[in-house]
Amino acid sequence: NVKGIMLAFLADDLRSAEPELKLYHQGIVQQAGALGYGVEAFSLQDYASVPAFWRVIRARGIRGVVVGQSRQVLPPELFTELVAPTVHCGFLREVPADMVRPDLRQAAESLLRRLIETYRRVVCFLPVERALHSDHVILGAVLAMAKVHGPGRLRVLLTPESPGPSDWQALDRVRPDAVVVINGKQARKVGARGD
Repeated sequence: NVKGIMLAFLADDLRSAEPELKLYHQGIVQQAGALGYGVEAFSLQDYASVPAFWRVIRARGIRGVVVGQSRQVLPPELFTELVAPTVHCGFLREVPADMVRPDLRQAAESLLRRLIETYRRVVCFLPVERALHSDHVILGAVLAMAKVHGPGRLRVLLTPESPGPSDWQALDRVRPDAVVVINGKQARKVGARGD
């Protein structure tokens, strides 16, 4: 019985959050609610230190923490303290890859498996941000899957953060049945082109 059990959703600053972060928050609240959990939102900037945040989590009896995307450098103590199980969603800047790899890698592999079972030609159109370890984790998972399935089924197109005309032409030449991108901005651009 999980009634009354609370989870925390933590962002560096919810007040100035990017649209994706607000969508992550909505999705987490919805899914947690469907499973019977409550969710309380926290902004890390409201606390003098990570230990101060963890003291609040402990005092309120919160049983798990979901860390939202962050363009700020997040302290390692968020991932190494054993106050409550901690997972992340979205991208994380300057967080060692071994702290984010397992769940993100598995999610990418699971998505690609489902797409390969459904579509003949899947293309991963990836604008990898160099400073985001989470982007590199996704890229690693995609490259590993592409090696197994070969370019006939799964192809990887690496692009700059803002793909140019030649990147879009490369995508057109492949004529994919499904396109995988890293973020919502890219998904909107791909969707607007009808891919």
